[in-house]
Amino acid sequence: MLPHYMSLTKQFPRFQYAVAQVDYMKSEVKGLKYTPTYSFYHKGRKVDEFFGSDRQRLQDHLWLHSSMEP
Repeated sequence: MLPHYMSLTKQFPRFQYAVAQVDYMKSEVKGLKYTPTYSFYHKGRKVDEFFGSDRQRLQDHLWLHSSMEP
């Protein structure tokens, strides 16, 4: 999934992306139930979240949020 995720950074360049290796961040990921989990923030507020390895769903969420004003 990571190669697809990285390719989407070029398709949707206005977003900021982060990857966390949860195996090494036990205390920081409390409450995280599934991996991968994708969280979407707008102006510091979480506006969407989903989990799973569905490539099209990830792309659809990025497309949806790309229409939000910066």
